[in-house]
Amino acid sequence: MLLIMGCVYTYAIGAVCGILATMDPASTEYRTKRDLVRTWSDEMRAPPELKTSLLEYMEECRLVIRQRYYHGLLDTLSPMLQQKVAQHQHSGWLTRVAFFQCEDRAERRRFTMTIATQIHQVMFVSREIIASAGEKADCMYTIAKGVVALSSGHVMSVKRYFGEEMLLRCASRPWSANAVTFVTLNVLKKEKLVSVLASGNFPHTAQTVRRWVVRRAFARVVRWLVHLRRARPLVRFPAREARVADARDALREAVERVVLVGHRALLLLHLHADELVIRRDAAVPARRHGTAPARRFAW
Repeated sequence: MLLIMGCVYTYAIGAVCGILATMDPASTEYRTKRDLVRTWSDEMRAPPELKTSLLEYMEECRLVIRQRYYHGLLDTLSPMLQQKVAQHQHSGWLTRVAFFQCEDRAERRRFTMTIATQIHQVMFVSREIIASAGEKADCMYTIAKGVVALSSGHVMSVKRYFGEEMLLRCASRPWSANAVTFVTLNVLKKEKLVSVLASGNFPHTAQTVRRWVVRRAFARVVRWLVHLRRARPLVRFPAREARVADARDALREAVERVVLVGHRALLLLHLHADELVIRRDAAVPARRHGTAPARRFAW
C-alpha cells in the first residue's frame, strides 16, 4: 500500500512539474540556455570578464527569446490579424518617420500594417559597433530598448530611428553607431521596403518616399560640390606649377632688365647735365670780361 501511494505521489509531482514547465516555454528555454552558457564557459575556462559578458548577454536575451515565440505564434494568425498586431507593436515609431506619412490616411494605415510585418529584431551589447562609417547602407534601425551614440554627436534612445540613407542609390554610412547600453533594435531591410513599394498598392506613399529621396540626393550633391570647392586649392598640378614658375622667372628677368636700362639712362642724363653746367659756368666769366660774345644759353 505504501509503495502504491509513493508511486502515485511521484507521478503527481512529475505531472505538476511538466505542466509548469510547459506553461512558459520561453522562460524554460531561457533558463536552459543560460545554464548551458554557464557550463560552456566553465569547460572552456573562459576568463571572468568574458564569462560575465556572456551571462549578461543571456540575461538581456530573455526578451528576444520571448519575442521569437511570439513571432512564431504570429505566423499562425490570418494575414489581417498579423497586420493589426504588427501595427499595434510598431506604429509608435513608424508614425515618426516623415517619408512614410502620405496624405491618404487609409493608405497610410494599410502601409503601416504591411511594413510592420517586415521588421525583425537584433541585439547588441554595450560598446559594440552597430554600423561603421563608409559601409554599405542596406537597412534602417529603430531603437526598441537602450541608447545608441552616433559619431556625428547625436545620442538616441527609444523610438528614435537612424539609417534612412539606405533609400539613396549606392549610399554608404556617413557615421558610425555604437551601443552605449544593451540595445535592442528593430531592423527594416531596404529590399523589403522596396518590394512593398513596388507592389503598386501604396502609390501615395511611394511618391512621398520619392520626394524625400530627391531632396536628400540634391542635398548630398550640394555638400559634395562644397567639399570639392573647398578642397580645390589643395590640389596640385606639377606641369601647371612648372609653367607658372617659368613665367614668373621670365617676368622677373624682364623687370630687372628694364630697371637696369632705366638706371643707365638716368646715369647718362646726370652726366650730360653735369657737362652742361660746367660749360655754362665757364662761359659766364668770359662774357663779363668781354672776351666772348654774349649769347643766350639754351638748356
